[in-house]
Amino acid sequence: MGATRGQGNPDWTRDETILALDLLLRHWPRIPPKQDPEVIALSELIRNLPFHRDSTNKNVRFRNSDGVYMKLHNLAGLHPDKKGKGLANSKMDRAVWDDYASKPELVRKLAQEIAKGIKIINDVDSIDIDDADDVEMEAPEGKVLSGVHKRRERHKGFRKKIIDGAIKSTSGVHCKACGVSTTTPDKIGYFMFEVHHIVPLSLVATTKTTLKDLALMCANCHRQIHAAMRVNKRHYTIDEFQNYLKSNASNTMQKSR
Repeated sequence: MGATRGQGNPDWTRDETILALDLLLRHWPRIPPKQDPEVIALSELIRNLPFHRDSTNKNVRFRNSDGVYMKLHNLAGLHPDKKGKGLANSKMDRAVWDDYASKPELVRKLAQEIAKGIKIINDVDSIDIDDADDVEMEAPEGKVLSGVHKRRERHKGFRKKIIDGAIKSTSGVHCKACGVSTTTPDKIGYFMFEVHHIVPLSLVATTKTTLKDLALMCANCHRQIHAAMRVNKRHYTIDEFQNYLKSNASNTMQKSR
């Protein structure tokens, strides 16, 4: 059985592969046939992914039920019971399998969040989840949930409320991670701060965002916490991130001696 690129179709993304793995794990060891309603529904869902608009519009066969069915078989070939006989597995298949095949409950939750996230992003024309910033900060959970997360963090109303509240408080405007505050006497200094959404991506699409779900961080710490989550493939609370930075700093000092 061949790989699931298709004739001229883009490779399967992490989001799509997580969705396919969820369907496979829920029915294992049975692989649903291409006529199965869930396979057809998954095909329709994937075709609605915002970064596949051009492919969907140009090719009616793009990610059709045949392609989804083939992807299920490709993923199944990674199971120890199958031993990969006659199957073509991509690097993405293996990466998603290694990260999530032993965590069916998490895969189910992520699949539900991705499905909800697709609707959120498609309902907001201003979100472009293919820009350079998304490529740099895309989390292991994929582009869709990274895009929803980004939308929550860049909501202008939330940022203004948090900064206004910090100005009125005794603690003032400062980074929740490193504690740095602005020394600029006017509001220009506030642009060094960004809003960080502290809710894990596995809950970001189905959880209504409130001010308590957001924290003010300097741009440096904000990028680093996202990078830490992406590289280490886990969610970090701000306290955990602070400990992570201290641990790395300590290790660096020891190596320099």
